[in-house]
Parts: sequence; structure tokens; C-alpha cells
Amino acid sequence: MSLNTAKLKTDLKEVYTATYEATGSRDAALDAFIDAFADKFEDYIKTAEIVYTNGLTAGTNPVVGIFNGELR
Repeated sequence: MSLNTAKLKTDLKEVYTATYEATGSRDAALDAFIDAFADKFEDYIKTAEIVYTNGLTAGTNPVVGIFNGELR
């Protein structure tokens, strides 16, 4: 699965709207926003996938070579 920027934007809009509509102190709203933002961003990053094609060898030795692949 590749990074889903459209979903991240939707999620962050929900986070912002929920914080904007929240009642309470400014500090409480800010803490709620930061906590929710961090959670959504972590979920987004965890959808990344590393696609390895070739380039590294190990056997009984330390891994050597050039990593060939990409981050999606």
C-alpha cells in the first residue's frame, strides 16, 4: 500500500474541525489538536511500504551492497 495523501487531508480536516468546535480552554483545544494530529500522522506514515528489489548480500557476513528499491 502506498501513502494515501487524500485520506490524510480528510483526517486532518476532521481533526481541525473537531478541535475548532470543541469547547473549553485554548490550551485544552491545542492539546487535543496536537494529540489527534500526531495519531493521524503516525497512521499515515505506517502505511508506507519499502519495496526491495535487490542489491544486498549477507550470508554469514555483514550485509553489504547497495539497496535497490523505493519507499511508497
